[in-house]
Amino acid sequence: MFQGGFIAGARFFTKEEFKREIIKGRSFLRLNEGEIHLMNGGRIHYQMYEKDLEKSFRELVRNYSDEAPYVIGLAKIYINEPNRIARIDPKKGIAHMYTWMPIKVMYRILFPKHATYGDAHAFYYDNFFQETMENHLLNKHLIVISNKDSIHAFRENKNIPFTKVSFVETPKENSYASYRKIYTDIEYMLSQVPKHETPVLLVSTGPTSKQLVYEFSRRGVQSFDIGKGLEVLYKNESIQKHI
Repeated sequence: MFQGGFIAGARFFTKEEFKREIIKGRSFLRLNEGEIHLMNGGRIHYQMYEKDLEKSFRELVRNYSDEAPYVIGLAKIYINEPNRIARIDPKKGIAHMYTWMPIKVMYRILFPKHATYGDAHAFYYDNFFQETMENHLLNKHLIVISNKDSIHAFRENKNIPFTKVSFVETPKENSYASYRKIYTDIEYMLSQVPKHETPVLLVSTGPTSKQLVYEFSRRGVQSFDIGKGLEVLYKNESIQKHI
């Protein structure tokens, strides 16, 4: 398994296939190296380890299939990258192999092999959101779930084309400690959406986003774990270089 040619071997949607899954009503949540670390008892700088969060991650992976109401995103360009050609991560000064090996191994051990996955870095690519999701969301009622600063930036951004938007504020760090409150606040906001409008959740609140998308997708509410993509949405900024 740990030889130079080792890859996870996951199957991924193309961009057009992913777009069709979104139009069908599936939600999207992303699992990157931080979530894998939390699944194995670790913590990251903006989220402490929580046993219930680990349990949720393992459950949503175990229940995943091509018929699930959500798509799981994995790091497409890294987990199918052979160890021998793993590049140096400029942010960490170490080979990508050390960053992404855990998720490659976890994929082999835990993840369903018959299912197709999305790209966890989707919202990092320039214009991906606009090209893949904008038309689908234009007539929806968006509920943006994020911290105070991100919500303020979204409100002030004149380039945002969506006219029906509500907000749920979350803590900037360790948001899972407030999970029940966040969940209840979302439920309340959903109850305020007019009956003739279709709500969609845009969630950016760290690892907690994954469980929120998982739970609300199973209730028939389309939800997207947009993460850092929310910070640059409809701005003249790029985070593609951070992939």
